[in-house]
Parts: sequence; structure tokens; C-alpha cells
Amino acid sequence: MKILRVLFFFFGVLLPLSTPLSNGALIAVYITIAVLFLLKKIVYQAEKVKLLFLSVLLLFFLCLLSLLIAEDIDKVIKILGRRSAYLLTPMLFILIAQSDLEKLKNNSLKGLLLGSVISAFILIFKNLTFYFATRPFLSIDNELFNFYHTGFQFTAFLDIHPSYLGVYYLLVLSCLFFQKPFKNRTLNTFSFIIIILAIIFLASRIVYILTAFLFLIFLLNWTKNLFNTKLGATVSILGIILLITFSLNKLFKDTYLYERITKEAVWELTPNVSESYNTNTKGDSRVSRWGSALELFYEKPFFGYGVGSEKGLLEKKYLKNNLLYAAQNKYDTHNQYLSYLIESGVLGLVILLFFLSTNIYFAFKAKDIISALFIVSIALIGLVENFFNNNAGITFIAFFGSVFLFSNSYLLNKK
Repeated sequence: MKILRVLFFFFGVLLPLSTPLSNGALIAVYITIAVLFLLKKIVYQAEKVKLLFLSVLLLFFLCLLSLLIAEDIDKVIKILGRRSAYLLTPMLFILIAQSDLEKLKNNSLKGLLLGSVISAFILIFKNLTFYFATRPFLSIDNELFNFYHTGFQFTAFLDIHPSYLGVYYLLVLSCLFFQKPFKNRTLNTFSFIIIILAIIFLASRIVYILTAFLFLIFLLNWTKNLFNTKLGATVSILGIILLITFSLNKLFKDTYLYERITKEAVWELTPNVSESYNTNTKGDSRVSRWGSALELFYEKPFFGYGVGSEKGLLEKKYLKNNLLYAAQNKYDTHNQYLSYLIESGVLGLVILLFFLSTNIYFAFKAKDIISALFIVSIALIGLVENFFNNNAGITFIAFFGSVFLFSNSYLLNKK
């Protein structure tokens, strides 16, 4: 199984560096497992089949159901191909022995850590090179955190959505906090600093929220082990939170990042149609777009319109509701739950929530904090992004969702 450990590792490495290359690594995993099965090096394990009904296979089932509902069957077939990882990936794990599963999981997480540190270092290096090209070296001001050095501009070199890359980095942070992947403390500290710096430049509000949540969980765990009394732990946590909040406010108050998490966030969460959200740009807020999405859902609530229908339907609804900027940019819902309501109706939302709830239940029962934080991350990013529908999200969820589900099942069976 050495070849599988290598492939799992390289999939993890490539994921935060290149979506197409990580797809290629995942295909290599599929082919290798198929060959090993044909050569009878690995065997089918019937006792694992029941886990498929709790896995991402449920999400693929919704795509199949759309063949009976959707008007554009060709589009559904294309999406079936795009989301085939939801079918194939969990099925791999009914062929992998439990004794190998933990090693494969650790290899993939170590690969993700290495790939994330490399990608973060590359992006930070390019960003600083661009920044210092117009000013004296080591002369740093607020311009370092402006629009042109953060967000999509920051991740453009890798062509990965900032929030998606941020979710990869959050899984790595979870490992650094709770697993200590390197025996050398210096390597762990270096990796932590690089990842945190990259997260700052991502300018993703949801990633900031999830990072704060992760820090809080770490602080709760750390103070619980450090102090004998709840009072001492509580005072310490509050003191650390106040210190960090004050420091971040002082550091970023007059920057674009501060405006993005304050004024722009408020603008997005209030009804605004063809209104300015900064000095240069007009648009239609997310709340306004969500209203149009809900109108579509109300018109066909039970089974929806079928996968692949969301953008076309929303464009027409945006035009009807005078959300001209949203229509021009062909925005999707930017909300996974609304997306499922439109494309698969109440049935789709129930299945999505069932998948999330059962997997987080398994994580808590197995006392696996890393997999629990993984599920929380993909659930919360779904509030602001269609993470489950896009390639960079599909491979990440299909792979690590399956790894954690089957691993946690194994841990529970050992107890």
C-alpha cells in the first residue's frame, strides 16, 4: 500500500497549489485502487457499505434525481461528470483496509500541510515583491493591505478562490493546533506564521470568522489543561481575546481589510440594489440576491428545477427585480443552502443537512476535533459560497469528507 500512501500525500500537496493537478492526483488514486482490486491486492469489505449512505454519495444522488426533473438534461449530464468525485471517492474506501486507513489519512493531511505552506509562501513572496517594487525595501504602510494586495489579487497566481484556499488553510491550522505534525517546534511555528499571514491577505470574511472560531476552540482546550479552576481559565481567555482584538484593531483600522469586514459586510447584509459599496464600485448586495433566490424556491419548493439550473434562472430573476449588476456578472446565490433549495428543493436541503449533521455527530462521538472542525468549516462557508458545487470544493469535500467518515467509523468500532 506504499503507492497509495504516496498518492494520498501528493493529492494533499497539490490541492492548495493547483486544482487541475490535484484532480489528476485523485484520478491516479482511483486508477491505482482499481488496479490493486483487480490484482486482488485489496478486497471488497461489505461491512463498510452502510457508510456510503452517510457519505458525499448522497450529494451525487441529488444529481441523478435531476435527470427526472431538469429541462436541460445535457447540462445535468455534464454536472454529473463534474461531481463524479462524490460518487467515486467514498466507494474507494470500501476497498481500503481499516489498518491502512489511519496512515492514509495522516499522509494526506501532511501533504496538505506541506502544499499549504508552499502555496502560502509563494503567494506572500509574490505579493511582497509586487509591493516593494514601488517603494523602498522594508518600508511598510497601509497600502500593503489594500485591494490590490489582498483577496482575489493575492490568490490570482494560483487561480484559486480566496475563501476556498482559506478553508484548506483552516484544516491545516487545525492540525497544527491539535496534532503537532512536526516533532520540531520551530517547523510547527514557521508553518503557523506563514499560514496565518496568508489568511490575513485572503481578505475573506468567512475565513476570518472561522479562524477566530478555531482560535477560541484552541484557547478553551489550552486553558482547560493549564488552569485548575474555571475562573482562571475564563479570565485568561477573556484577557487574550481582548488583547488580540485590540492589537488587530490598532494594526488594521485604517486599511481596506478593516473596511471590508465592517462597512462592506454591513452593506452585503442589508438590502442594496445598484448601490455603491465602496468609493469606486456599485453592485447588488447578497441579501438582495438571496431574496431573488428565495422567490425561485417558492415557485418550485419540493424538488427544485434540477442541478445546473441555478445561474440561468437567477439571471432572469435578477433582471426582473432590477438587480442589473448581479445579472451582468451572472452571480450564483453565494449560499449553498439556497442553491440546493433552488436546484433540488426541500428534499435537497434535507439531504445536505443530513450529510452535515451525521458526519459531525460521528466526529464528536469519535472525539476527533480535526474532522469536527472540517465539517463546521464546510458548513459555515456554505452560508456565503456555493462551495459544494465548484471543482475546488468538490474534490476537497469528497476526499477529506470520506477520509474522516471512514476513519471515525473505524475509531468508534475499536472502542
